[in-house]
Amino acid sequence: MKIIFTLCVFLLTCFTVESRIITVDNNTPPAGDYITLQEAHNAANSGDTIFVYPSGNPYPGTTVSKTLTICGVGFEPLNYLKVTLIKDTMNFISGSNNSKLCGFGGSFYVRIDANNVQIQRNKLRNITVQKNHTGTIIMQNKVIAEDRDAHCAVLIDSSNNVFIKHNIICHIGGGGYNNTNWDGLIIHPNSNVDIVNNLIYGKEILTIFSLNCTLYNNFIGGIQICGGTFHHNVFLMYYSLSSCNQVFIEPNYYGADHYSTFVDWNIGDFHLKPNTYQSAGFNGTEIGIYGGDTPYVDGGYPDLPLIYLLESATTGSQQSGLKVKVKAKVVK
Repeated sequence: MKIIFTLCVFLLTCFTVESRIITVDNNTPPAGDYITLQEAHNAANSGDTIFVYPSGNPYPGTTVSKTLTICGVGFEPLNYLKVTLIKDTMNFISGSNNSKLCGFGGSFYVRIDANNVQIQRNKLRNITVQKNHTGTIIMQNKVIAEDRDAHCAVLIDSSNNVFIKHNIICHIGGGGYNNTNWDGLIIHPNSNVDIVNNLIYGKEILTIFSLNCTLYNNFIGGIQICGGTFHHNVFLMYYSLSSCNQVFIEPNYYGADHYSTFVDWNIGDFHLKPNTYQSAGFNGTEIGIYGGDTPYVDGGYPDLPLIYLLESATTGSQQSGLKVKVKAKVVK
């Protein structure tokens, strides 16, 4: 007889011995070192990793003031596992330079007031970067603002240097992908922002007050686009360009139909249908979230070794040992 079950455990030995692994678990009974993110943060030193177990109960957000890597297991179930959810707000403040947040879901917010913070493979409601920061990376996230308390999905304040790539960025106003309201992305003056291989959608999708923005390989929908340099983008149906300061370097592609371009727009499957824009991007690359060098990862699974199957006999012997079958993978 065998027991077959699924785990969501990271191979913690992949980390360097100089840093600690601190675990958080709010299940009953808890298996981690701590129950809350705040407790784990208080115990951590800069350079440590906080691994957060999946749970049916969201973990309250916390304020990060140390250099930490904070990892969940993804925002969609893997082999019937629970996901790792956050509620409220994750604040990255002074002292949290070079931190990373990855693998979480939930209707939570991120506020960045530090340098070199990376937000990767999360499903959340809003990301805001405060003034005067460098090295911010927003990558492979699903940022869906759903109501008016999130004025936009992603807000970049003035005088920042930010890289935004392979994200779904949208304000749906609480009614689905076709019921769009408010802004998807706002960029304030004097910010240098590269916006690459994203799907950006909303009623007033792009409000760019900075001329130092470059956008390519994106799908862009909405009614207001102002500022920035555009090349190799696809503008979806019903777009409108304001008379501002955009610079267009052709080719760009205008008026694409959502339903003939994506596998299933209504349910949010944004893989491209055959013979659409697979090689229409910059240097012959694919336009959209699945193109380029770091494509969007469905489910938000972190880029760490993950044991997703453990199959073990219930008994063994001194002679034959205990037969164990382990499957692990890394989602790059």
